[in-house]
Amino acid sequence: MPQVRRFESESYASIGDLLHEASVDLLPEELRSNEHAGWVVKNDPLLQSKYRASDENSSPFAIVGDFVASRLQQRIPFYFAALFHIGRMLSVANVGLQNIQALTREENWQASLANILALSRPRLSFLPTGEQRETEVLLRTMCDLGISNFQNEIRIANKWWHIWLDEVARLKASVDKYEYSWRNVAEYSNDRYNRSRGFGDITELCFAAWSVSAACSAKSTLAEEMTQTGVRLKADDCKPVTPLIGIGQFVPMISAILSSDADWGDLRHEVYHLSRLMEEWIGNEKEQRMQPELDIALSILKAKYGDANPFAEYTPCGQIATRELRTLVREHRLPNGRPSPWVAEWKNSLESPLSFNSYSPLMPPKDLTESQLEMMIRAVDSTIKIHVGDNITQPASWEQFLQTLFESHCVKQFGEGAGEANKKQGKTFKTWSAESFSEFIIAITNGINRLGYELNVPPLGRLRVLLEKATQGESLYGDDAW
Repeated sequence: MPQVRRFESESYASIGDLLHEASVDLLPEELRSNEHAGWVVKNDPLLQSKYRASDENSSPFAIVGDFVASRLQQRIPFYFAALFHIGRMLSVANVGLQNIQALTREENWQASLANILALSRPRLSFLPTGEQRETEVLLRTMCDLGISNFQNEIRIANKWWHIWLDEVARLKASVDKYEYSWRNVAEYSNDRYNRSRGFGDITELCFAAWSVSAACSAKSTLAEEMTQTGVRLKADDCKPVTPLIGIGQFVPMISAILSSDADWGDLRHEVYHLSRLMEEWIGNEKEQRMQPELDIALSILKAKYGDANPFAEYTPCGQIATRELRTLVREHRLPNGRPSPWVAEWKNSLESPLSFNSYSPLMPPKDLTESQLEMMIRAVDSTIKIHVGDNITQPASWEQFLQTLFESHCVKQFGEGAGEANKKQGKTFKTWSAESFSEFIIAITNGINRLGYELNVPPLGRLRVLLEKATQGESLYGDDAW
């Protein structure tokens, strides 16, 4: 059995280091002392600084580093889980063999046989009743079967262990090559006068990053063999995928930027567009990998709802936003974070949600007609429904949750529109005063409550602060307290 050791936290950088070190002790000695096993256990590509040549998020190196980190993060968890599965197989099988060997020693054998006869005969009628020999044969057969089973487990585990070593060694070699290239480029990356001399190293860095990507996309024999025997690891993401040949188109652009004599600040425009291209490319690849999950999610929803749209009753000024609507919206959020076709169809039937540009500026109160107020009420109802599935902390009650949505996505937008109108009058309150704005919000609130809501008008003091901030041109982004 693995030995338990006591760790002093001062020796390690974080609790994560402690847990990593402790997890290694769960492995058999052969696995625990292997350098590749240590590399996989301690590898966290999303956090390690060696995948970033600069702390500047705008640096082109960050693009390459993020790419390599994201690719490793898709493969390393599988090898981590497989390592501990193999280690557990070896540990359990070896302990089982040791126990059977201890049982077959003469002194233990006779004592165990006598105990089995004494304990089992009253309960199990099929055990021999007259002679000890039949019971001994049965026990011997069970031991032989146990030995055969444990030996087979050890054989399979050792086979998987050697496959694991081979695959991880190839992956680590590609990562080592990338890190070597990264160090070569990092030595002069901040010196614009020497940057052009490293053009070859920069190109090598890009191709090394592609090599890591190709290694992470390669077919895994280990994953196939484990799947064939019924082992399905939660972290298994090793299905063969098309190698990311598309990275080749970025190599010339990345090389040109990194080898330029210009300062990083002068290249901000180029880096921005390259970053956008990389994000789009990586996003497309994620979509391809996630397609099977999307197909499953859509088939489940299709089987449950068929051609009927469960959102049909939640039209503008129809059924108000309810807990059931929130549950429906969240149920129809697909694995890629996008809404289902049912949600998309329903949202297209709603009014456009209120935003800063909806009523900017908001027309003077004396010019507002009843029909215009009705359109605003429809927009408020639609806005609340559109945001009912947002990932925000829900207050104590459903009514408070709806009140939060009303104030954050409707009242504030009207306030910004009224402030915009005041700014056109020299940042005065000739168009909208706090009192007239409060009367306007009262009319909107009364109208929306006629649909079945129970919303409250914010106090005059809060509305005054909102209007003053908007009139003075202060940003209200993220400010819901006013």
